[in-house]
Amino acid sequence: MSGNGRPTWRLHSVRPLEREGWAGVSAGIDLDGRATELWFAVPEAHADVVRVSADPFVAAMLVPALFRGAEIRSDHPVSPALLRRVRRVEGLLRGWLPDRTRPITVSAEPVAAEAPRGAIRAVSFFAGGVDSFDTAIRNLASPAIGNPPLTHAVYLPEFDGPARRSAQRITGTIRALGLEPIVAGTNLRQVFPVDWEWHRGTALAAFAQALAEGSGWPSSRPAS
Repeated sequence: MSGNGRPTWRLHSVRPLEREGWAGVSAGIDLDGRATELWFAVPEAHADVVRVSADPFVAAMLVPALFRGAEIRSDHPVSPALLRRVRRVEGLLRGWLPDRTRPITVSAEPVAAEAPRGAIRAVSFFAGGVDSFDTAIRNLASPAIGNPPLTHAVYLPEFDGPARRSAQRITGTIRALGLEPIVAGTNLRQVFPVDWEWHRGTALAAFAQALAEGSGWPSSRPAS
């Protein structure tokens, strides 16, 4: 608990994930005094897409913190753009769920300004639903001006809900579209078992931050 009686969630370590066959980023987090690890991972063949930073973890904590009224403290610097958008996420969700959410604060130093880096690949999420196909086909047919064409699609079995589809079927569909599949993993739903209907959007954004090294994410409706 913080001095004002609010729960305090502290992000105290960010490091490359150490797991055989996988590449990713991991963080040590204290949730109300309970230490836990949160991680995002892809097969090690795709290690070049992984970015080690605090951003994906702060993004992943936002919605659960809103349901708890928690204060998020990061010992690691966070993107200034992400810090600016915290108030927007809070305002939207509190407007939709005023009786279920509470004010939050995020305490972190902003990352020093970095020179912009262009994407060398374009990646989208894909789970086999209508929105996934729409995103893939639309961006394959007409990539945004100045962006590379869509080349990879990420499937997250943990984000697919109770009607989880076969990973083999999904990856086969991705290949049929002419894209390279990346079957990724995370323990986010185990660390934050909150209402998935409201957490899914920021959870996908968090994973996109973890795979942001040299990657661009085409605009789309939420992946389905």
